[in-house]
Amino acid sequence: MNIPDDVSPLVQKVYDPKIDKDIKDIAEAEAKFEKDLKKSKKKAQVFQIGNPNEKDRNNLFGWLSDGQINVNDDNHAAACVRDIKETIEVILLRTTSEGTFLMDGRNIEEVSSEEIAGQTIRLPFAIVNSSKIKDLIDKTIRELETNMQSLHNKWKEDIWLRGALVLELNENNLTTLNGFNLKYSSKLGLMYEKEEEDG
Repeated sequence: MNIPDDVSPLVQKVYDPKIDKDIKDIAEAEAKFEKDLKKSKKKAQVFQIGNPNEKDRNNLFGWLSDGQINVNDDNHAAACVRDIKETIEVILLRTTSEGTFLMDGRNIEEVSSEEIAGQTIRLPFAIVNSSKIKDLIDKTIRELETNMQSLHNKWKEDIWLRGALVLELNENNLTTLNGFNLKYSSKLGLMYEKEEEDG
């Protein structure tokens, strides 16, 4: 094998549908792919804007408002449409008696909205998904919105932070959410473990 000369032909061969018949068990994989694709299209279709050429549409007024969206905000929409396992993105902040800070120690009153928005992390899948609790993602979003009500009101006109969710840690970088203990480490990131159940 000669690199890089042989790379392109090999990649093209792998993606050539003509060789599908030579691949063992490909029919099962193709069926799963088609099923997943159909599911993804259906999920995304809910958030598409209407066809501007629809019958009885004489102008574009209200065109962008015609989507069939039935979610409260972008956080719900993002969780619904993504093809990855559904989770939630939050801005990680540390709150003490002296104020609210980024994880690097800077007070949020002294940094730009863009820098605050850059502190976004994705909550671990296990925290926002459970076979025992229906609609846990929606429940989690509502809980986070309630916990950050003061920031929510302050940020509602901010182009960078409007609609953002915050996970607030205490002075020891700890918090709890959905029955999990969460801890942030500058070396290991956001760690979590199930809370011990009484009895």
